Amino acid sequence: MRVALIYLASDQPNFEILPTTNTILIELPLISDDITYKIQSQDIELIYDMTKSLFWSSKLQTICKDENIYYIQGYFSQSQEYILTSNPIQESQSLEKLTKILHINKWASVYSQDYIIDYSIIIKKSQIQVPVSSDMTTEQIEKHLSDVKFYDLKTIFVFLPSRLTAQFLSFISTKDYSGYIWILCSLSDYLPFSTHSDLEKQGILRLSPSPNGSIFASALEIFSNCLYEQFLKCLSSFNFKDNYLNEPFYILNVYNEVYNNIGSCNEICVINEEIYWPKGVDGGKNNAKVLQISYEGSLVDPAGMPLNFLLPAYQGIEAALEYLPKISNTHILNATKLSLGGLYYNKTYVENELESKSKELGLAMISPAMSGLTMSLYNTLYNTSRNLPLIGYSNTVSMLSSQNEFPLYSRVCMPDSYATVIIALMVKYFGWSKVGVIYIDNLFSRTLYNEFLTLSQIYNINILNQGQNMLPEKSAEWTNKDLDPVLNYLHQSQARIIIVLCFTNEIDKILLRMYDLGYYGKSYEYIAVGWLVDELINPPNALNTTKTKIIRDALKGSLMFFPVSFIGDFGKEIQDFYYKLYKEKPVGYTSFAFDSVLAVHYAFQSLIASKKNYSNPMVFMQALRAVKFVGATGFVSIQEGKNDRSPMDHFILNTKQLNDTHWEIRTIGLFSPASFKVFSFYENITWSGDGIPSDTPVKGLCPFDIEKSRNNIFGTIIFITVIILAILSSTIAAYKGWKNFKIVSPPPPLNEKKYEITFYDMLNIGRLFIDFCFYLSMIPSLPAVLDIFKIVGDALSLNLEQIYSLNPQIYWKIYQIILSYTGFMLIFRILISLKITIPYIKIFMSLASDIFFLPIFSTLLNIYMCQQENYYIYLYYDCFTQCWNGLHIFYIIINTGILIFFCIWIVYEKLIWNTNSFDEQHIFLSPTHIYLRVIFHVFIVGFKKFLWFYTSYGYTIVLLVLFILYSFCCMKYSVYNSKIINLWNFIIYLAVICPCLFALASEITQSKKSQFWLVVILCSWGMLLVVGLFYQKRKKLVWPFVNNKVSMQLLKFAFQRSVTKNYTSVQRIEEFTFRMPSIIRNSRFKL
Repeated sequence: MRVALIYLASDQPNFEILPTTNTILIELPLISDDITYKIQSQDIELIYDMTKSLFWSSKLQTICKDENIYYIQGYFSQSQEYILTSNPIQESQSLEKLTKILHINKWASVYSQDYIIDYSIIIKKSQIQVPVSSDMTTEQIEKHLSDVKFYDLKTIFVFLPSRLTAQFLSFISTKDYSGYIWILCSLSDYLPFSTHSDLEKQGILRLSPSPNGSIFASALEIFSNCLYEQFLKCLSSFNFKDNYLNEPFYILNVYNEVYNNIGSCNEICVINEEIYWPKGVDGGKNNAKVLQISYEGSLVDPAGMPLNFLLPAYQGIEAALEYLPKISNTHILNATKLSLGGLYYNKTYVENELESKSKELGLAMISPAMSGLTMSLYNTLYNTSRNLPLIGYSNTVSMLSSQNEFPLYSRVCMPDSYATVIIALMVKYFGWSKVGVIYIDNLFSRTLYNEFLTLSQIYNINILNQGQNMLPEKSAEWTNKDLDPVLNYLHQSQARIIIVLCFTNEIDKILLRMYDLGYYGKSYEYIAVGWLVDELINPPNALNTTKTKIIRDALKGSLMFFPVSFIGDFGKEIQDFYYKLYKEKPVGYTSFAFDSVLAVHYAFQSLIASKKNYSNPMVFMQALRAVKFVGATGFVSIQEGKNDRSPMDHFILNTKQLNDTHWEIRTIGLFSPASFKVFSFYENITWSGDGIPSDTPVKGLCPFDIEKSRNNIFGTIIFITVIILAILSSTIAAYKGWKNFKIVSPPPPLNEKKYEITFYDMLNIGRLFIDFCFYLSMIPSLPAVLDIFKIVGDALSLNLEQIYSLNPQIYWKIYQIILSYTGFMLIFRILISLKITIPYIKIFMSLASDIFFLPIFSTLLNIYMCQQENYYIYLYYDCFTQCWNGLHIFYIIINTGILIFFCIWIVYEKLIWNTNSFDEQHIFLSPTHIYLRVIFHVFIVGFKKFLWFYTSYGYTIVLLVLFILYSFCCMKYSVYNSKIINLWNFIIYLAVICPCLFALASEITQSKKSQFWLVVILCSWGMLLVVGLFYQKRKKLVWPFVNNKVSMQLLKFAFQRSVTKNYTSVQRIEEFTFRMPSIIRNSRFKL
């Protein structure tokens, strides 16, 4: 890629230090000149504009646009998308941070008019401002600068262009201005123009976005070797933000006329190397001692995996380093950030890091967050003869408590054994004696488990899954074969109080696999350590993912414990201080990291005050173990004879759901070992279920939330297949019935004479009300309106889903009763075919074949309704019955045979019953309607059980359409051989359509006004009643019976006739025919 570096003749830099490969230098005059030809003739692909001229910049941009050439401006401009310069506002803030770490309170500012706006923030805060321009003589500069000597300050900031900076420093070297600290802005890169004076050779400090001091050198180093096709990739090498190079700013210190990178300024300024000061400057820190320490700050492990969850702890250390100057006048802590692996120990990785920064380790080290890495690091330091004291803030392994084994270690946190004591006491506090424990085969988790195992014997706690509750060490390599034996054994042990002794990423995998296996729900109560679980329920950028939802549901109501943090006035002050630095709230272990630095500070303070040798590791450790101070975590002291912090209070935390998207680990109580009341709660505990969970499983309670399950696809296919078979079998039965029977000698129309009402006539008339109740049970509920109607309808149709869901045993009892009932019908049918007379058989068969069809069919269909919770497929009404396995397959086979027989028998038997009851019955159903009524019931029951799972709206619409079509058929084609009964049959269907319409309206409008819908429904029914009576009176329709009184004689008649009546009149067409009453519009029915 050919890059043109364009500059003004008056500002020609020394390009000897810059790469020249593929780089073209174009010098522009101060006056206008046509350079279009120069650019076109040299096949330039990128122009790097260093002119700082509005005229030339505008002209170059026009040329680049016309010639399709990339354009980058090297200085501040609001109009450009990519600019290789720093944000002056951010740089000013970094300069202020640098003054704090150097303890500079007063300064002078030397500036040019070009930079007064960019750096106005820090220039205005200076004690004296000295304007300098390139056309000023040395006498004029001397006159302006001489006033500095009359101010009590020792620091001068320089905000001048590069060449002018070199000229200014060269002039200063010849005058008596020794003893000042010189700090330059990023644009004051004077070394390319240096005159090699003493001041220019050593001691100057400068901020720069580039670690080597030259933005342009860094840019050209990239662009010179960049192919055209890779331009955007090259450009992305720069960290741009809001049209500027993003932070950090590097702190450069000149020594032997070379920039040395000694630190950086981001949220805070950190100096990692010793500063070479100008002559006459003694440290620049107002006689405060600079004490070097180090800390582990890895954000990636040796394999390159990110460790962002450790960032709050590292920021706690850096915040403490930033805060210390506010409380210390005797010494300043300067810290070196190390990269030791963060999560686990890699010997080569650690030894290389220690060797490369051996001179920067300092007098003490803040240990890594992980206990295993800390122990391995301690041994490495010991084996390499580096007697460096370690101070821990989150190392909880009990082995580190021993001063004999770890004489150069101490910590400001409690060991694991203390956390297990709290858990054991909590178990006993709630009256539990049976628990399940899961742990990992690593140092942290294994130590926790061994501690809890000892305590369980003391407190008489039974670990139900003991012996098979350990998972392999490397969780990243876990497979289902590793997890399933442990989790299955946990499930078989029937443990309901689960204690999790793992890290965040390990808990994550355990919970997801338990969900896959169906081992979760309201019956499980989890207990863990708070900081391990916080990231699970509130992971960054994943609040609505399926994974997050599963974990949240599993951990709902879980209990956790966390040491108190950010308490008292000082704790709140540090919390606010942290927020100002990082614009985010700190987490609990941030406070412990902060206090670890304070412990080091107070140890040094004690040694300096007593004039002891603070560079001696053993002397330092004695002082550290003797510190007592109030930190962000309360009062801090070390237990005598141990490396542990003295016992401290712990928060009791509880997982709560605030709304659909946000969950919170909320502080609800306090564990205080020094208090008379060890456990105190100031908020109610949110449990996973209702009230304090039992440590014994509740029979009949599903181990997961059935509301979150979904339909099983295979079960749905079987369900639809059975519906189709029911329709086909009914159709075949109707065809065979119509073929085998025909109408002869029909009785006279019912409208021409009066009849003595019989029991079977009453059944046909009563069917109107019974159907009405059945159909009401099929309609989705209105808000608290149709409850009374649905209770009646559900009871009559045995559509008792709510009762089934409360107790699966009720479902099985009712199902077995239905199977027995249909089995008896089959037996009776066989006996009748053998001409064996049975008492009361007539009424039993008529009820079974007519009134109970819908409830029997609905109950039989329930056996096909299977739900799925990931890999677990269960029966909808009994979550402990696994579908397509064992007993369920047996029920499916029996159920399918009975269901098909029942549909065939209903249609066929009804035709026989109508024929053989001619002298006992006067009101008849149309043969076609018998068939259509069965098909209609099959449809509405099937749609309810299938479609309602997916959408109640869709089901309501389908139900409404079916009712309207069926009502139209009943109006057009007479159902009964009586006009008055046909009228009220039609009105019954309209009465069902009305609440169906209102149910749809209430769902769409999401109305909660139940009284309104109740009034609407009752009014609609009242109107239908009035219209029916009016139509009946107008058409002069009357009941075709001698009297309308129902007496016990009807029942006696029915039973007597059932005993004495035989079926001698039944024959096939080949032998003789049967008499059937004609239908009112008999032309509509052809048999």
